[in-house]
Formats: sequence, C-alpha cells, structure tokens
Amino acid sequence: MVKATAFLGEFHRYVESSIDESGVYPFPGISQFQDEGTEFDDVLTCLYWDGASIHSGVINYQHEPRIVRPIDWENLFWNFTMAKEIRLFSVGQVPS
Repeated sequence: MVKATAFLGEFHRYVESSIDESGVYPFPGISQFQDEGTEFDDVLTCLYWDGASIHSGVINYQHEPRIVRPIDWENLFWNFTMAKEIRLFSVGQVPS
C-alpha cells in the first residue's frame, strides 16, 4: 500500500482538473484490451517512486457524467501490466 502524501493529493487534484472531453491533457495514450480490468474505459496510469521502490496505480475517470476516482494502487490488472512493461524496458526491449 502506498502511503498518502501531500504530493500525491496535489497530483490527483491536478489530474482531476485537467480532464476534458478529449481526455487528460497532456497525457496522451491508447490501449486496446477486450477487458481493461478497470472501472471505466478512460484511465490514467501513475508511477510513484517513494525512494525505495516504485508503485504503479491507476486513476479511473470519465468525462460525462464527470467521475474521477482516487488513485487505485491495488488494481491487479494495471500493476501486472506496468510491472511487465518496466521489466521489458529495463532490459532494453520495447514491447510491440
């Protein structure tokens, strides 16, 4: 579990205020999964280094009606996906 900090709270407020009908600017991204493993189709993936380890989380959101969930640090699908991506990049392989 990630310890809540003022920084993470400010980050979440910034993201929440940045969402418009196009998504979150300037955070472009696209995914094509049959089942994203998230509450909504639109998400923002977050990586947080606490000085000892890296944590991945996801902010589930939709623009209309406007719903922005708190950072979900425990989403198994995204944590697995991000760990796989980090491993691939750390050994110099780029996923296709």
